[in-house]
Amino acid sequence: MGSVDRRLHIARETFDVFLSYSRSDATAAGQLVQALRSRGLKVFFDRDYLAPGQQWPELLETSLRGCRSAAICLGPQGLGPWQKREQYVALDRQVQDASFSVIPILLPGAKDPPLGFLRLETWVDLKGGVESKAGLDLLQQAIHGQAPLAAEIGLPDPRAALCPFRGLEPFREEDEAFFVGREAFTRVLIDKVGQRSLIGVVGASGSGKSSVVLAGLVPALRRRADGRVWEIGLMRPGQYPLRQLAAAFLPPDPGLDEFARIALLKDRAQQLASGKVTLADVVEAKLRKENGTDRLLLVIDQWEELYTQSKDVESDQERDDFLRVLLAGVDGKRLSVVLTLRGDFYGRALQDRILADRLQDAVVNVSPMLRDELRRVVEEPAAKVGLSFEAGLIDEILSDVGNEPGNLPLLEFLLKELWDRRTGDRRLTFAAYGETGGVRRAIAERAEAELAKLSAEQKAAARRFMIRLVTPGEGQADTRARVAIPQGNEAVRAVIERFAQARLLTTRFDPASGREVVEVGHEALIREWDTLKDGWTRIASSYARCSA
Repeated sequence: MGSVDRRLHIARETFDVFLSYSRSDATAAGQLVQALRSRGLKVFFDRDYLAPGQQWPELLETSLRGCRSAAICLGPQGLGPWQKREQYVALDRQVQDASFSVIPILLPGAKDPPLGFLRLETWVDLKGGVESKAGLDLLQQAIHGQAPLAAEIGLPDPRAALCPFRGLEPFREEDEAFFVGREAFTRVLIDKVGQRSLIGVVGASGSGKSSVVLAGLVPALRRRADGRVWEIGLMRPGQYPLRQLAAAFLPPDPGLDEFARIALLKDRAQQLASGKVTLADVVEAKLRKENGTDRLLLVIDQWEELYTQSKDVESDQERDDFLRVLLAGVDGKRLSVVLTLRGDFYGRALQDRILADRLQDAVVNVSPMLRDELRRVVEEPAAKVGLSFEAGLIDEILSDVGNEPGNLPLLEFLLKELWDRRTGDRRLTFAAYGETGGVRRAIAERAEAELAKLSAEQKAAARRFMIRLVTPGEGQADTRARVAIPQGNEAVRAVIERFAQARLLTTRFDPASGREVVEVGHEALIREWDTLKDGWTRIASSYARCSA
């Protein structure tokens, strides 16, 4: 069947549900399709109906028009890149047609769902398995627009168990609906993207640089705020930035072992460095696969890692090659780059003449939020999930936050701590605020509390391991370091698991190495936790100097 015939076929057919899923969840999604079809439901499953080379915007909108509902599957890795496009189109369709249902489905292993879905009435929990009869019954009802509210069937409101605050982690693209206070800055970024192909977003640590790009700019471009259709890539430089760049555009097969992955990405980095393959070639090939996409935006978060993570001659050379390859790629016609950079490293970036010239008139400075904007950061996400504050508490919090740059992570962490201590009627109180230690002490108090829960062996492991998560600033503020999670060390793993559960450490999969890595949730932990800042780290630095 040709592409035109396929479009006509899709346009004529009516489906009960459009199933949106990440490629990493393909197996579970396929099982779910079979389960729904066995119940007599007509499911639009892309592998059955879509062919390569078709114009995706037109095809996606045509496909959704032929469906009565959309089910968005959320697995362990969250929403996939293509899935994010489908999510926006589905939610926009729901705004236009109230009878069109959008149903989030939690697959086995799902965690930390997107805040943007909190406004939806029906969640289907299949974390116990896609064969769950109760879950499938609820999903079938939701697809037909007949699903009861959670309270009507004796279940708790799913939104009550989800925190609207991000703690030390930045807001993500899928948290757009709960990211407030930076609307004007987002419009500035959209305008700047229309003028320049390379943009630097510069601000103090904790000023919200990553959040405004990921939860402000990126969703706006996904919705074609400038009239163009965008594909989005995201990377952090790390120790070997050219390999990270290769992984961002051409991720290795997840089935590869660690050795094969490293060899593959090292080879791809060398091809980019030598010019055998140019970044413009890679961008064009990627966009050809996504026919109908006008331009690709690459977000390079935490640009300062180019200067803090480079540790040897090989990584220094790769950093230089990365800059050369990236800037040559920006000269192409279809690539834009937005980088986020801590203000105290801006001078370091300007030491590279070519980069400094490119950043001329291309830097947008992130300023501290005003008190009214901070009030919105506190009030609006809370209201969306039915949280309330004891009278006067918000004013007390805002007074303690002040207007110093970098206080946003302290505020978000505090709000997360208050949420953990909410009352049965979902109320945040002065008593809970006192328990946290307040804005300035909340992070340190939680870190000390988690440390106290460890055994003597684990505490010793924590001291040895966590100093590796800090890169001494040597005249500048210390920065976080990313470290591979050690294999076979149960004491260290216990430390990581405890502090990650408290959202003080963050673990994630590193596409370049194929390993799980860990880092502090934010530099605010380094600044505020005296045990790490003044105790362990200083002792380690002194020892390193003596050894040298």
